[in-house]
Amino acid sequence: MLWRALTNCLPTYLNLVTKHVDVSVLCPMCETHPENTSHALIECALTTSCWHFLGVHCPYPPGTFASWLEHIFSSSATEDMCKIAMVCWALWNARNKKVWKKQSSSLNEVIGMSALWVKPVLETIKINVDAASFEQENSYGYGMAARDQLGSPLHIQAEYHGGYFPSEVVEAMGIKEALSWIKANHWKGVTIESDSMLAVQAIHSTQ
Repeated sequence: MLWRALTNCLPTYLNLVTKHVDVSVLCPMCETHPENTSHALIECALTTSCWHFLGVHCPYPPGTFASWLEHIFSSSATEDMCKIAMVCWALWNARNKKVWKKQSSSLNEVIGMSALWVKPVLETIKINVDAASFEQENSYGYGMAARDQLGSPLHIQAEYHGGYFPSEVVEAMGIKEALSWIKANHWKGVTIESDSMLAVQAIHSTQ
């Protein structure tokens, strides 16, 4: 995706119009400005909110997406470059979600989608859980990764099963399995991290 953005090959509305596709040139997210690569990944309202949240200072005017990314990468550590690349991917996914499913994404959803992983504090373990439901295939799956304070993997596991459950239920299944890991390995000081706000809220709920 990033390579296509750098070479101006992303199917933005402006690029589609130049190929004689009958669509509006306006950005599907803000519906106020023509959508080119720079607008979609740098200038749109949701996009600028994400960069501000991450502390990425965007020069203005940003120029082309390629020149913007070169400027940002020139002063970024390798780990930060990876985060920026993942946020670009998440922003484009949020844009496509709006185009194809008519669903809007929040700042937290985009940041969560980009999976910005932060190392746990000293002498602790972090377990990340993610899940997905596939209604058409009548199946579901979840994956878990346990890492130590250095980010080194301790245990990784993925499950795939037949049957369909809502995604937040599958997420809860993954969290339950992570709790079993903790018990079986006698781990102390463990954080379980999930990108399913509904599942986390349900766990903390009194109901």
